[in-house]
Amino acid sequence: MRTSDHSIKTERPPGVGSKKRKKIKLPENSKITKKIIRELETLLDFVPPARLSRELRNMFLSYLYYEREVLPNDFGETVADFQFLFEFLDSMTESE
Repeated sequence: MRTSDHSIKTERPPGVGSKKRKKIKLPENSKITKKIIRELETLLDFVPPARLSRELRNMFLSYLYYEREVLPNDFGETVADFQFLFEFLDSMTESE
């Protein structure tokens, strides 16, 4: 059985950040695509992960405060999804 990796080269636009070009090897069945890498790079160029995490947490808590009496039936799933997102953003902050 032959396994091959996808290679994705990422590069920041001129004048943005100081990171050099990197080659990333992904498993063949990875859900990460070149487009996702580019979009994530663009997001991180404009919005620092720590700030995004803080703002989303504040919005989420404000929502809870004002809507606590009428939360949707699937709210447990929403909380779990936000927890995964916050952990992802926190891991990006730790690597800075």
